[in-house]
Amino acid sequence: MVALVDIDFASCPHLAIIREAAGEGAARALVKARGGVTIYLPETPTADCVLTQIVGLRAARQIAEALGAPRTINIPTGRGSYHSRRIDWSRVVALHDAGLTHREITQDVGCTDRQVRNILRQELGRRSDRQRHQERKQLRAIGDAGADGGQS
Repeated sequence: MVALVDIDFASCPHLAIIREAAGEGAARALVKARGGVTIYLPETPTADCVLTQIVGLRAARQIAEALGAPRTINIPTGRGSYHSRRIDWSRVVALHDAGLTHREITQDVGCTDRQVRNILRQELGRRSDRQRHQERKQLRAIGDAGADGGQS
């Protein structure tokens, strides 16, 4: 998991609201546990909901009230809007190829699940394009070999 050095509250409105409602400790705990992932905020958090398990019942209820639950929210990574330029795309693809889930990849790389989906869609699309190109090349080679073989 990526170490959390500093949270850019100014560029993460949800985190600023969470910090204001439940304290900076709750905001940091939420980013550490679920940064980059979407979570569900129930109207009235209970002891067994994910949010409560991360920040405690009192803070969970404060957050739900401040953000207008019930709803889902994307928990930002807290790194600001320019972080995506520093994501190692090859690592995302390698972790995907190794069988990790999107959530595991987001926590390892320190980005959002949306970024993981976009990276994989683009990179795997390129891979598919390369594979189709190679297959066409091989078919042409087989066709050319067959044509040459018939003329000999």
